[in-house]
Amino acid sequence: MKVRLDLSAPNHSGRHEFTLFFMSDAYMGCDQEYKFQIEVREGGGGGGGTGGRSHND
Repeated sequence: MKVRLDLSAPNHSGRHEFTLFFMSDAYMGCDQEYKFQIEVREGGGGGGGTGGRSHND
């Protein structure tokens, strides 16, 4: 299964850590936790586009 997660990048550059929590209210023991990091860099002032990808990808 593939899931797309859209989020807004933090306003300041650097490494940012996030945690996704998947919780089931129907089954005990199915909860999952995923940690990941995003490296945010200074923009080049190139017009604020979507990085070559449309929002409908």
